[in-house]
Amino acid sequence: MNRNPEIKAIKGPTAVLALLAGLALLMGLPNLYAGACPSRELPWEIQDPGEPVIRLHLLAHSDAPQDQAAKMAIVEAVQEMVGAELARSEVPVPRRIQEIAAVLRAELPARFPGQPLEIRLEREYFPLRVYGIRVFPPGEYLALKVVIGKGEGKNWWCLLFPSLCFPLAECEEDDEALTDEDLPDPEKQERCWSFYLLEWWKRWWAKVLKKVNESNIMSMGNEQMNKA
Repeated sequence: MNRNPEIKAIKGPTAVLALLAGLALLMGLPNLYAGACPSRELPWEIQDPGEPVIRLHLLAHSDAPQDQAAKMAIVEAVQEMVGAELARSEVPVPRRIQEIAAVLRAELPARFPGQPLEIRLEREYFPLRVYGIRVFPPGEYLALKVVIGKGEGKNWWCLLFPSLCFPLAECEEDDEALTDEDLPDPEKQERCWSFYLLEWWKRWWAKVLKKVNESNIMSMGNEQMNKA
């Protein structure tokens, strides 16, 4: 029993009208972002949080030119070794990441004697990232890290899995800068992300409205059968 006479349940056509109003509002809001995004269609692929993501991350000893040059030489060696490992077996990277890390631990010091290297696997927090059409929600992801010396210089990274790392199209220097020309500027990225959320809500409301309509049709049919 409803104890508050001012609060009434919304049923039947009233519920449909309320849902239609909400749906119309949500359908209109994305127009605000039409000029900010490359397409009115929903372009993004959202990374499933249940699927593994592995980042390859190298940190230079410092920003000194010689340390940055050493970093890039090690980057090339790591790409070569990891690329060879990927070509050697069709076993998915997440099941072989310990093996790949062991290869780097065994071979990198021999190639770069005198360079203090630390190779480890650890989970790192990543902010929201958009790479092309791929959206990676913020959260903790596994990283294969190569730390040179103190690891206080500019870093280099790419996604090892999913396979956006080889070829080098999606790799970056200085994770904080995000200067890839394919990425939208921060304001545009924020607007596009807002547009995506609005599109998501619009589709969700459409599903709710469909279920309400189906329920109302069934109720009307039952009433007619009872009257008959």
